[in-house]
Amino acid sequence: MIFDLTRLIINIKSIIFNLRYLPLSKALKLPIRIYPGFKVNGLKRKNLILPQELTRGMIFLGSTASNGLPNCHGGMIICGRNSVLKFNGGAYIRKGTTLRMDDNGIIEIGKEVYINGNCFIRSDSSIIIGDKSRIGWDVTLNTADGHIIIIDGIEKQQSKPIEIGTHCWIGNHCCVAKGVIMGNDSILAQYSLLTKSFPSNKLLGGIPAKIIRDNANWK
Repeated sequence: MIFDLTRLIINIKSIIFNLRYLPLSKALKLPIRIYPGFKVNGLKRKNLILPQELTRGMIFLGSTASNGLPNCHGGMIICGRNSVLKFNGGAYIRKGTTLRMDDNGIIEIGKEVYINGNCFIRSDSSIIIGDKSRIGWDVTLNTADGHIIIIDGIEKQQSKPIEIGTHCWIGNHCCVAKGVIMGNDSILAQYSLLTKSFPSNKLLGGIPAKIIRDNANWK
């Protein structure tokens, strides 16, 4: 009975979400499934872009994260002015994860992307996550410093885009800093800090991250 009630709540919440944020022709396909506790602030229809080909329940917002994760509740989408949240295909955004687009910020999520619980993904520039990439729990991607940094009396650039390549794997508790490009088929080991760009097929790790192995891949 509890299971049936939970499923009913999810279905109702998903229907309302799709009708509110998508054109009717797309909403009727119910491409987005949203779970209890997942909140939406500032999102408008013009902010949300979906692929042309839609299937029912292809995008999950706030679904259950990995078993045993602590403090994994809710989740959120936050949209500023002229921001864009773009999905290029099916994606899983797990419970506790926030997608935050400040004014003019863009987050683009590729096909078959999995983002685990308690992640914080913030863009006031552009964040692109490539197809078939996986992001572990408690990961931060942030294009902005948040405060103005002054070195020798000169203000440093506060914002730079982030690009995660196709089929990348970012382990839990990692942080990816502004201006980083992570090459295709690469791996970032858990608890790492990625502060600069690296080409494809690298195993990266450390604080700051460096190349641990060349010719790496994963499955």
